Amino acid sequence: MINIIIDELKILENRYKIKNIWIYDKILIVYLIYLKYLCDSGEYQYDEVIESNQFYNITYDIKFIGRYFNRCLDGDLLSINRILTKLKDIDVKDLLNEFLDYRDRVIYFHNDKDKILYDNLKVNKYDYYCDKGNATYVIRKGYEDNYKVFQAFDKIL
Repeated sequence: MINIIIDELKILENRYKIKNIWIYDKILIVYLIYLKYLCDSGEYQYDEVIESNQFYNITYDIKFIGRYFNRCLDGDLLSINRILTKLKDIDVKDLLNEFLDYRDRVIYFHNDKDKILYDNLKVNKYDYYCDKGNATYVIRKGYEDNYKVFQAFDKIL
């Protein structure tokens, strides 16, 4: 299922000639999983989201990437939301579990039952998501929406 997203990102990379889209692959995959979750939960409507060529500014990362891609595309709009047409009928929990296996593993110096504190993660934060439910994340003001994704992941799992 993650391969569907990766294949579609390759198509977008070739169509729009974006050379470094892979720097943001995890962020874009998380964006699509979170957006799917928001559609499945009724916060957004699939039809509206799929037809929109704009990034939904649902995390700080996406706001940043959206501005970057808009500059790279010189006014053209990246149709990343259309990937949801291929994900619409896939269970979001299965998609999330596959992503959790896809991401890089960080080195954990603890047992699965230990409580963990992560302070102010900025880079590759999705690699640090703890699916055991025993992590606390301390964040700086302005980055709260990135960690709403973690809360959504908790609900999905």
